[in-house]
Amino acid sequence: MDTASMLDEAIHYVKFLKSQVQTLERAAANRPTGIGFPVAMSSGSYGLHSVAKAYQASCHENVQHFGDA
Repeated sequence: MDTASMLDEAIHYVKFLKSQVQTLERAAANRPTGIGFPVAMSSGSYGLHSVAKAYQASCHENVQHFGDA
């Protein structure tokens, strides 16, 4: 993988992570607080493995072939 491709991939990954943070922040803001104790998230909901799989899926959807233009 050349440097330009690696940087392009890193940019896409940072944008993906930013959107994940925004989604989680919105979900936390909309969550009822109950009696004031934080509610533990299940380990499978937002685990690193889930985020990595979601990112890989988004990469396959947005593949661009620059040599095909």
